[in-house]
Amino acid sequence: MDKLPSPCVRNCCLDDSDICVGCGRSYDEILAWHNVGIDGQREILERAGVRLMGLRGAGSELSELQSSKRQLSKPQPSKPQPSKPQRPKSELSKAPDIEKPKNG
Repeated sequence: MDKLPSPCVRNCCLDDSDICVGCGRSYDEILAWHNVGIDGQREILERAGVRLMGLRGAGSELSELQSSKRQLSKPQPSKPQPSKPQRPKSELSKAPDIEKPKNG
């Protein structure tokens, strides 16, 4: 069975309508891609192209989505954890003397 190469551009990020802002396919079309024949893949590509033109027309929204995706993918620097004061080992062996209560 002939297949077209996947239109995935490795910029996967679904919008609120479950449309990938990278390739323009819907979530269901992404899942179905390898199970449909070449005619089905061509139909998916056509619909995805129309969607992408709409997304690109809303350029500021697309830029905002892509920018927020980049922000999320950047590793965040870890904050240094405050260290607990360490007792010298010589103090650890010295336990305070505790008197036991006398019965009586």
